[in-house]
Amino acid sequence: MTTYRSRRVIAAAFVAFAMMLVALVCQIVSAEEPAASDLSREVLQPGDNYIGWVGEAIAVDDIFAAIPEAALIYTWDADSRVWLHAIRGVGGPLEKLEPGVAVTIRVFGDASVEWSRTLTPATGLVGLSTGVNWATWMGRDGWPLAEVARGIGRSLVSIEVDGVVYTAPIDAFDPELPAVRRGDALKVTVTRDSRWLQPTGIMPKLVWVGEIGQELKDEIAADIRHVLDYFAESLAVETDFADTAILIWKGVDAAVAYLMSGQEPRFHHRDPEALRAWLTDYGGTGGGTNWGAYVATCWWQPSCRYREDQGPRGLAHEWFHYLQIHISGRSWSVSPAWINEGAAMWGGDEGFTVASGKEAFDESREHARAVAARASATLKSAELNNGALQYDLGMLAIDLLVDRSDLDAPIEFLRLLYPQVVGPERRWQRAAGWHEAFEDAFDVSVDEFYTEFESWRATLLAPAERFDHHPEDRTLRGSLRRADGTPAAGFRINAAAYQGDILAGRERNTIVGEDGTFSIDLTLDTTQRIWVTHDACKLWLANDGLTMGDPDAGQFRDLDTNDLPAPDLMLAEDLSMLDLVLPEGACKHQVQVRILHLRGDDRRLEVGLAGDSSWSWGAQVGAGFTVFAPTAGDFQLMVRIGQSCDLWYRSGGLVVSYGEAESIRVDGVIQLADLRVPHDLCAHRISGRLVNPSDEELVDVRITARGDGVSGTAYSVSEGDFSIIVPTSGIYRLQLQSGGCSAYHGVRGPTSNWLEAAQIVVDAADVEGIVFRYRNLCE
Repeated sequence: MTTYRSRRVIAAAFVAFAMMLVALVCQIVSAEEPAASDLSREVLQPGDNYIGWVGEAIAVDDIFAAIPEAALIYTWDADSRVWLHAIRGVGGPLEKLEPGVAVTIRVFGDASVEWSRTLTPATGLVGLSTGVNWATWMGRDGWPLAEVARGIGRSLVSIEVDGVVYTAPIDAFDPELPAVRRGDALKVTVTRDSRWLQPTGIMPKLVWVGEIGQELKDEIAADIRHVLDYFAESLAVETDFADTAILIWKGVDAAVAYLMSGQEPRFHHRDPEALRAWLTDYGGTGGGTNWGAYVATCWWQPSCRYREDQGPRGLAHEWFHYLQIHISGRSWSVSPAWINEGAAMWGGDEGFTVASGKEAFDESREHARAVAARASATLKSAELNNGALQYDLGMLAIDLLVDRSDLDAPIEFLRLLYPQVVGPERRWQRAAGWHEAFEDAFDVSVDEFYTEFESWRATLLAPAERFDHHPEDRTLRGSLRRADGTPAAGFRINAAAYQGDILAGRERNTIVGEDGTFSIDLTLDTTQRIWVTHDACKLWLANDGLTMGDPDAGQFRDLDTNDLPAPDLMLAEDLSMLDLVLPEGACKHQVQVRILHLRGDDRRLEVGLAGDSSWSWGAQVGAGFTVFAPTAGDFQLMVRIGQSCDLWYRSGGLVVSYGEAESIRVDGVIQLADLRVPHDLCAHRISGRLVNPSDEELVDVRITARGDGVSGTAYSVSEGDFSIIVPTSGIYRLQLQSGGCSAYHGVRGPTSNWLEAAQIVVDAADVEGIVFRYRNLCE
């Protein structure tokens, strides 16, 4: 077992963060936005001048116009690994400068010239490619070089500043290190592709939903500023302000109305009633999203806060979730719940509280240790959401991982998840599995760490009373066996409260033991829905037993927890209350697929198997996808890109038509490695606006582009905008179906006749600007 260093090491680090926080806030005008007219008057010398660009993208012709003496502008593009240049009066492949790029401007003549350039960043994100990058520091002015390097991570080889090369690791205590100014041009050499989120100190977009007074707005905005500063000064990174929004809502009715309006950014629920349940019964008052975070104003008021400083603590936690997404470039569901929530606790709410000097390190961990001591659930069980256990167990696990590695290891884990560009043309990208990233970041395998964690946990003082979630929970005991009667050890039993078909409580789970038995605590006075999982295999509990398909409405076997015996009535010899048997062949017949997809393509990928009378969806497991068939047999393998651009497997590749697909025999394990999404398929879009006859936008409506045996689908969003990915070039017609009525986009208005529908020709390019005026033709 690893011998862990004292908690004081980490506590001292957070205290140091707090001291730095105070010092830097005094030095940096962080309470104010950089002025829009923040200009730097540069003196360019004859010859080559190495310059960084931080503002909005600018055409090189505009630079030539501003600097008549400039004859040549060139840069090194680490992404494509070529030199790009522009010559006055001639042009060249370099047509504009993007924020974050550095260039050399060659000045002819014998005299120096002046040039004014903006120092107001347009973004805080710089993409780094393997090798040497000509980059610009767009972060806070006068930032220590060691902190600049820290924000890049372990992939850093060296940074060149003003012609001097500093090799990693860079000693923060070296008195000769320079401070880096905003706008400085750097040469950054790294060993892997990554996202460099520079701390600019610029506030993200704030979206206010509901009737919120100005005084409360000011208080919340000030706390947003404090959390922003904390991320920069404690973690050396920030989310990109240009890509971040914080949605602050007051009142469930106002939040639901906002969702129904179709405005952006959107809550992560599409259904208004599901959102209502989430914000009330589920207690989901805040959350991290793929665009930032949303929080409730009542966190700053007595009505719903759990402690006096709930507002900034909760904000730091949810915002950290977006940091996880932003650095890794992937959905945070890729890694286990205990890492996601534990790191957000460690580096978000708890870290912020300790760094701000409001609480000591051991005080902030006291509750989590009590939970770990009295609960029987393992850290492995918290790979999926398990009530609130992923928070407390996860934070303690992150503490131990930091103790055995370093303070930046949780952020480094996120960097290692970032997809890497592969192939001779750097056209494709491959994403690492979380087990691989974990071992690289923390220098221990997942299974070894699980053993270490449980050994450390056994040293905690055992409490007088043991329970997993709440002392008044009711316990469901049972067994799970295979069709041949052997124990189904390692499977998970999952449960969550439902109101009808709407999720109304946090999921809980337990792992079936070696003898096939399980025990799970459930909330009193709830109706629980049960399902069984193993990796990507999922079976629901229906009235007639476990089934791999989704049961029809009314066929779920829901469990009333009031029917379970109270804890004080349960005896050690109580028999199982729910004995389950897996169907023959369940979770046995699988296909494992690794997919190389186009670089920079952040569209969601899904994998499915289509049979004669069945359909199965897969889940991401490790570095690929696993999908289970209900039985052995012949199936077609489908890869869905985005909302509904479907490609089918044939002879090691992908085609656009189901009719061209080849069947694969699913009987055991089939490994399809590095299946590539063709660069010329699902590459183009048909986009426009969906409106009614009065030109009012229609939001959240499904529209399908139908071609010759192929189709693509999307939903209209704010302002009625839609953008449909189509599988290939060809002729398409737009169709909308609503309430059993169908209408096509016609030249002279909506029509129910396919022959009268407008033909939209996609010829190796996007088609934009379509206005689809829809009315119900069945009325």
